[in-house]
Amino acid sequence: GKEDDKDIRFAVSDNGVGMTKEQAELILTADSKGYGVRNVNERIKLYYGAEYAVCIDSEVGRGTTVTIHFPNQTFIKNQHVSEIIDIYDETVPFYNNVIR
Repeated sequence: GKEDDKDIRFAVSDNGVGMTKEQAELILTADSKGYGVRNVNERIKLYYGAEYAVCIDSEVGRGTTVTIHFPNQTFIKNQHVSEIIDIYDETVPFYNNVIR
């Protein structure tokens, strides 16, 4: 992860099969077969605003990086980070199944 005075970003990357831009975008929509990653994205936007979100960057044959971006504020560190991590932990099995 990266932290500065304004933002916190957690990134998880793999070197798997990757996916197309369209597939990556679909994961964050209501048309997705699952709800985990989309749910995390929607909660982050509701808590902190539209500028904060989950971002999925992927390239077929090279892998995928999922970044979670939210503001760096003391109350987030004390109250919300553990909740976000718990939600993300529930999402990882879904995410792994999508890219296989």
